[in-house]
Amino acid sequence: LPAEMTEARPSRRPRMPSLPRRRVSVPRPATSLRPGVLVAHAFVALPTLAAAGLWAWATYQGRLDLPLPELRMLAMALVLAGPAGSLAALMARTWFPRLLGPVAVSALAALILIGRSLVG
Repeated sequence: LPAEMTEARPSRRPRMPSLPRRRVSVPRPATSLRPGVLVAHAFVALPTLAAAGLWAWATYQGRLDLPLPELRMLAMALVLAGPAGSLAALMARTWFPRLLGPVAVSALAALILIGRSLVG
């Protein structure tokens, strides 16, 4: 073989001149707390706070002296109506703001039914 075929030659790629990049600014939402925003956040947090309050009330009244399977069902119902209701309210606030009220109120109605079952 000829010597020029056995020698490794560095490959030269043509270099493109770099273009100046423009900085893109993304508008950020305002962080000021307006009354409407506070009410929306309260609706999101209300099911979780109500579930915690119901659990605290049931503990204080001594209503949690249930057998383990019933206590598990009660805990599952409180989690599904409380924090899961808050998550659903947050999703409703994000994607369908008109549904925030019905979602939060239905979670609170479920908590009222759970509270009535605890009362007796």
